[in-house]
Amino acid sequence: MMVRCGAFGSVKEVKCIKDPLPDFLIVPSSSADTNIKSVSYRVALKIINKKCAHKMKQEEHVVNEKRILQALHFPFIIKYYFSFKDNTNLYIGLELIEGGELFPHLREAERFDDKKAKFYSAQITLAPEYLHYLGSENDLFPAR
Repeated sequence: MMVRCGAFGSVKEVKCIKDPLPDFLIVPSSSADTNIKSVSYRVALKIINKKCAHKMKQEEHVVNEKRILQALHFPFIIKYYFSFKDNTNLYIGLELIEGGELFPHLREAERFDDKKAKFYSAQITLAPEYLHYLGSENDLFPAR
């Protein structure tokens, strides 16, 4: 399912299947543990067309986005899971956010009640504070 389409890529909802450990690595503690199955989970797969990114001079932006997402670990910032590439595209697996973006919800509701407004305001405030902390404490962001 298509989640979003952008200037030089798209985001699709996909199912990832994580294979179980090989039998020789499993040390069962009971007979029930020997029947381990694959685990599947849904992710947002960001697909970036290499030619379009190059044409729009966005290669550095794409590399920085991936690097920054890999370094972030905060509840109010989307989680990075994996990335890979082929001859045509770059792929970035990200946490799938069921509700999507905030703005369409606000547009539909026209106004949030106080409880929702405080909740979203806190998230919107805490995420940049975390980024500021990382920027001042680590080498996450290159010097300009």
